Amino acid sequence: FHGQPATILIVDDHEMCRAVVRDTLQHIGFAILEASNGFDGMEKVRIFHPEIVLMDLMMPTLDGFETVRRLRQESEADMLIIGISADVAEQVRIKSLEAGCNYFLPKPLELDTLLTYFEQHLNLEWVFREPSEQHDWDIPADEYRPFQGMALVPPSQEDLLRLHKLA
Repeated sequence: FHGQPATILIVDDHEMCRAVVRDTLQHIGFAILEASNGFDGMEKVRIFHPEIVLMDLMMPTLDGFETVRRLRQESEADMLIIGISADVAEQVRIKSLEAGCNYFLPKPLELDTLLTYFEQHLNLEWVFREPSEQHDWDIPADEYRPFQGMALVPPSQEDLLRLHKLA
């Protein structure tokens, strides 16, 4: 993308959920911070001032709804906060927006929708690269003949017996 690299804070009590989002967004070029609960998330916002917070709403101790309320009282008003949850009930979406989230996204996150929110908030321009070489998967199936001109050599009798025994 063209634009300032943004720092994104992922607040989720499940390590695997954070890892999936972290790996995807780091690959695109964003700086990623992580927090495993609401208290840790609030502390990281105070220290690092991320442009975007992805907030799991259903966490023990201090849930995402209350964390967002507290963040909105303490921090920059222009920080983008996206509430995320596996619970897709309409009341969860409404409650997240009432708490101060800019948007709500169900888990698993749809990357296109997430990146659209980033683009709007951060004034990004996406850059798409053209493939530099043709790959096997770019060739139509009826034209793909990877072993054309090669002689077919069957396995030895010994290898066939070994395979039969293993099977």
